[in-house]
Amino acid sequence: MGQFSKLYIINDYLIISDLMSYEKVIHIFSKDDFNHIVSIGDRGQGPNEITSPGFIGTNEKTNEIYVSDHGKQLIYGYHLDSVFKNPQYHPYIKMEMSKTQFPDSYYFINDTLSMGIIVGSADKYVIICYSGYMSVING
Repeated sequence: MGQFSKLYIINDYLIISDLMSYEKVIHIFSKDDFNHIVSIGDRGQGPNEITSPGFIGTNEKTNEIYVSDHGKQLIYGYHLDSVFKNPQYHPYIKMEMSKTQFPDSYYFINDTLSMGIIVGSADKYVIICYSGYMSVING
């Protein structure tokens, strides 16, 4: 796994991000029997495509995953129930990331509030990491 793939768990599913894939970058498997269910997240520069995938956040209450796209400075949201019904499902934009500080990893507490590790710059030569809360509404 390491730098090219990452494993996440949400409810009954294993989510694997494949950072080296040229097509779909997210693969969903059954946690119980490891059967492949669907692959999502088209790589590309177009609408609803992911240019530079990062962390995947989960919200077990709403059965959603959130995919950071550091190339577009966006976090995309995927309703897993909708993805399972329609593999061509397009994600929605959960939030726009700031160019000066952005989430490296995060966990959603509810639909609008998350906590995690934030990366920012103190000045143009110093990068800092800190833990904090992030409002999806206010950034």
